[in-house]
Amino acid sequence: MTPSMCSFVDLLHSHDPDLRVSVGGQELLDALVVRPADVSPDEEACYVQFLDVSFHRRLLRCVVGGGGRSVWSREDLVTEAAPPSLQALDEALRQCVQWELVVEDEPSQRWYRHPRLVRIGNFGWTFEWLVQQVLEREYGALVRRHVLVWGLGEIDVLSVANGQWLLVECKSSSKGLTNLQLRRFFEQCQAIHADRSVLLIDTDDSHQMRQRRGQLGQALASVGRKGAVGAIERIGGTSIVHVQDTWMVADTGNAVSETIRAIMAR
Repeated sequence: MTPSMCSFVDLLHSHDPDLRVSVGGQELLDALVVRPADVSPDEEACYVQFLDVSFHRRLLRCVVGGGGRSVWSREDLVTEAAPPSLQALDEALRQCVQWELVVEDEPSQRWYRHPRLVRIGNFGWTFEWLVQQVLEREYGALVRRHVLVWGLGEIDVLSVANGQWLLVECKSSSKGLTNLQLRRFFEQCQAIHADRSVLLIDTDDSHQMRQRRGQLGQALASVGRKGAVGAIERIGGTSIVHVQDTWMVADTGNAVSETIRAIMAR
């Protein structure tokens, strides 16, 4: 293990000596993160800020993630990525072309993913990487993605900053969130005893939270927890459901960084 990996495992064992963990998973999946080609640290910081914006993630999820098609017209992207304006869409596409994320076919005004990203068909790894970047850059946190806890499964993101543990289960789409996935998240919450645990859903649709409250209650009961699911709190563009104790379900609202700030302030 590298020193950072060793220190992370040591801290985790001091938090709970009975946990058996493996923390080498993120290196294996780094190749599946959508990132610019050969950029400087300053340029990568710019990319993190770009990716933080919800519309930009929707755009990349369309073009890079596929979305059931390989070539996208401007009209398709307006419909699926829902940009705030045509100017914002054009500026974002130009930046993606510059970063070698997207290729433009100028005569037909169509866009498709860059050939170097052809192996990437799942935007979820990139969403988890973004959460890690925000925690490291804004809080100086020690963060690991894809932490395997024996007997429990894989945790998407686990971090510690100033002695405070944060568990994040990432859902890169609001569609298809099952009771089994919710139960798995609550089981992780029970086992890890983090200071904050959040199921983070990448959507800026506030209606999703209201629609999920009944489902959250059923999943909570399935792990033996009694009591009603807490109220929905709106902080800026973010919706947070306080499920129980330090367990939360949140959407990403306008930006991932805004949501994490709201969670860390709880």
